[in-house]
Amino acid sequence: MPTISDDLRELLQPVAEQYASIRLGLFLHGSHARGEAGPRSDVDVIGLYATDRDEDRTAAEHTCFEALEARPWPGPLDLKIIPAEQFAANPWVDLRTARWLAGEPWQQTLSPRTPDQAGRESLGVLAVHFEDDEFAQQDDAHELGKRVGRLCSVLASLIAGIVPQSAGEAVGALPPDTRLGAELRELRAVLTELPANSRVPDDLSHRVRRAADDVAAVLRVHVERGLLGPSCTAAGARALAVHRPFVQARP
Repeated sequence: MPTISDDLRELLQPVAEQYASIRLGLFLHGSHARGEAGPRSDVDVIGLYATDRDEDRTAAEHTCFEALEARPWPGPLDLKIIPAEQFAANPWVDLRTARWLAGEPWQQTLSPRTPDQAGRESLGVLAVHFEDDEFAQQDDAHELGKRVGRLCSVLASLIAGIVPQSAGEAVGALPPDTRLGAELRELRAVLTELPANSRVPDDLSHRVRRAADDVAAVLRVHVERGLLGPSCTAAGARALAVHRPFVQARP
């Protein structure tokens, strides 16, 4: 029975051949590449190419999206095309755990990312979430669950000294005897059980926001005491700079 990888390879091979002149290489990463995908997991595809011309990225991305319209499976798709040089400087996907689909085998020539680079990426994404005034005010349980997963990953990297490759791995690394770890674990479980496209109850959103504040407090201690590498410290400081503490109004 064909897998998602097989379907993607069949759909994207002609695209890779069309853009061979810019050495386009396409990879499946994330939960589907690791064999950990659930029924609502995104299908994550990244493409790398050998120039820095934005028109190359736009054209290749458009052609990939057109090809993937014929995909036989439902569910959300996350596709990004970026220059290989830019990716090498900040490899937010670990090509060692990704699946090569078509085109240039960049995993053979690009250096594996280091724990410091991976930690920087994790904290950088946290900063993007913190920039959102409505960090936890998400009607989409799936999206809010992804944000809780990010909080789990950051906390696990700070207190367990690992760089989780998935939210599931992060949850497993959280100490079971800590209040914050237990809260994040429960929040993720509750959000996973909510039906797709269901509205997230206000009290659940408030719990997520308070948990985000607690993760920010742990991060602040690590940044202020110099417990992280230099690039992770910079990324952590950025996340804290845009963090807006949640203050719940009292009646």
